[in-house]
Amino acid sequence: MNQKPSTDQLNHDWASALVTRCVAQGVDHFFVAPGSRCTPLTVAISECAEAKVIQHFDERALAFACLGFGRGRNSAAAFVCTSGTAVANALPAVVEASMDGVPLLLLTADRPPELRETGANQSIDQQKIFGEYVRWYFDLPCPTNSIPLRSLAATVDYAIDRSRSGPVHLNCMYREPFGVGADSSRVIERLSLPNLPAPLEMRVDLELAGGDTLVIAGRCRESEALAARRVSARLGCPFLGDVTSGLNGLAFDLQLLRADHCVPQTVIHFGGRITSKRWWQFIDSNPPQHYVHVSSDGMRVDPVHRVTQRYTGSIESFCDGIRLENSSGAAFERSWEAHSSTALEIADRVLDENGLSEPYVARQIARQIPPKHALFLGNSMPIRDMDMFGRWDAERALSVGANRGASGIDGIMASAVGFGIGLDNPVTLLLGDLSALHDLNSLAMVAKAAPPVVVVIINNDGGGIFHFLPVVNETPEFEEFFGTPHGFGFEHAGAMFGIKYSKAKTCEEFQDQYRIATRGHCSAIIEVMTERQSNIRLHRTIEKLLRDVVQ
Repeated sequence: MNQKPSTDQLNHDWASALVTRCVAQGVDHFFVAPGSRCTPLTVAISECAEAKVIQHFDERALAFACLGFGRGRNSAAAFVCTSGTAVANALPAVVEASMDGVPLLLLTADRPPELRETGANQSIDQQKIFGEYVRWYFDLPCPTNSIPLRSLAATVDYAIDRSRSGPVHLNCMYREPFGVGADSSRVIERLSLPNLPAPLEMRVDLELAGGDTLVIAGRCRESEALAARRVSARLGCPFLGDVTSGLNGLAFDLQLLRADHCVPQTVIHFGGRITSKRWWQFIDSNPPQHYVHVSSDGMRVDPVHRVTQRYTGSIESFCDGIRLENSSGAAFERSWEAHSSTALEIADRVLDENGLSEPYVARQIARQIPPKHALFLGNSMPIRDMDMFGRWDAERALSVGANRGASGIDGIMASAVGFGIGLDNPVTLLLGDLSALHDLNSLAMVAKAAPPVVVVIINNDGGGIFHFLPVVNETPEFEEFFGTPHGFGFEHAGAMFGIKYSKAKTCEEFQDQYRIATRGHCSAIIEVMTERQSNIRLHRTIEKLLRDVVQ
């Protein structure tokens, strides 16, 4: 007579089947936080030879690292945590993943139904805790012998398929005991469901009599950005690359400060968001006849409501199908190129005359970043400075990551660690002091990151971006509530986590320290001390010179 499997055995079998199915479908990286209720999943992951594990004690940071992996690999990793507030800590990363269409699979442990709404310890309502920010949610039942494992496998398959376009949440209920001593030699039902289908390719012929045309690439994969640049070359029109596209196009954010730029009749926008606020102001003030947005994820990118046509699908396939009559004339292209060149000459001259500054650091990183390094950018000023002043080899497609879905300052260091793991490349991270303080415990991941992360912290003792907003002149309490000076440095943080630390006070020191750090085989911190008032004056000087130039 066959004996029914015990609860701990069922927990073990279901968790093992879930993990095995994840690995079979390509989700082989597991970002695991400690906890009791997730013991079946943790044990199953540890027993799976193909599983690759990243551990961290803080679920908030770990979820961001898992998000960063999804950005780098363009496929989901699994975030695993225990029940209760551990799950709630993943919300910021889930929001970011949802807003920017980043693959992410959440496997959260939960109490069984009989312990819900009873006052049981560490029990909260985890059902649909992430609301509309997930692409799909499913409440997995407690492991039972009455449900075949193929049902579990089919659910995992569907979850992974949905995770291609954003976060998916599987809430996994387990009863005690948790199966640490389960019979791992027991043969689990072999599952032979087919692998997930590949996404359908988009084929569309676009014909526009658009006159002067611009091609702009937002955040997208390297192959998509390169396809967009090939289209611009084929059409003989200017190519603009947002910093998150990884390609250097014209220096459009700087040149749009001028009043004598040429207005396009057609804009073809590939990929995600555009960092430059001036771009959207320009489009709003000078609406083109056609604004075509093409994306692989279907996310709406239209903050000034000027998009006239939208296409969702393969960007590469779309590029092959473009037929554009009367595209840009030579004069239009020459004008944009000349304005870009002038803008860069003026900016370079001012930066060279003003010593170590925040824009200088961005420009120097772009010039020095090694061939195998990826770049991750913090929000507020770092990404804007890199977008305006960072120029790398025009032929190079640089892997650039940034959390621009919700554009928060949280989880930046953790995201950079995951980004490097996803790409299997070292990463240079440029971020501000408040972002670094917000994510300080992620230095524990930075310290052991493989590949390593070179963390460049711009420390201007507060929130530098607020000096660019009207509130600086309208609020007497600006410094206390917006500038938020803190007086902290990061030398002791480096020592606490065992990370090599240096501080740059001159341009030459930064160049040398960055070169040494990127040639090393372990993570490092470079702190650059700047002053917020000097930074705003430098920006305003460049802006005035560009506005006054006449060509």
